[in-house]
Amino acid sequence: MKKSDLDSGMMIEDRGGRRGLVMIFKDGSGSIVSLNGDVSDEMWSPLVNYNEDLTATTKKSCDIMKVYPRLINSVSLSRETFGRDPLWTRKETKKMIVHISCDDFDGDIVADIVADASVSLIASQISRFVQEHI
Repeated sequence: MKKSDLDSGMMIEDRGGRRGLVMIFKDGSGSIVSLNGDVSDEMWSPLVNYNEDLTATTKKSCDIMKVYPRLINSVSLSRETFGRDPLWTRKETKKMIVHISCDDFDGDIVADIVADASVSLIASQISRFVQEHI
């Protein structure tokens, strides 16, 4: 999902679990309005503070991690997710460096691993890499 895909009434959730309501104005600008009940909350933020990939230009903790659809009922202004399945959830990768030393190869392998990957999935990816490249 991209920032340009956001629409008024959608709910977002940031890295810290804070939720906000997207408001797009007639001039095309927009803001995220806090649903946390605190006017000093960082969730009061103009959309210009976000990159197209929904990462914040200010702090990593403000990166948008989930986007929920808008609802046309009394729940639409609620911070509750009841009745809303996320339209989009950020999938992040982490770098993993594995040092392999054997007769044919001695060096590091750098792999992008999805953050919630299981150990068996990581092991199978490393095994596949070794078979293909060593």
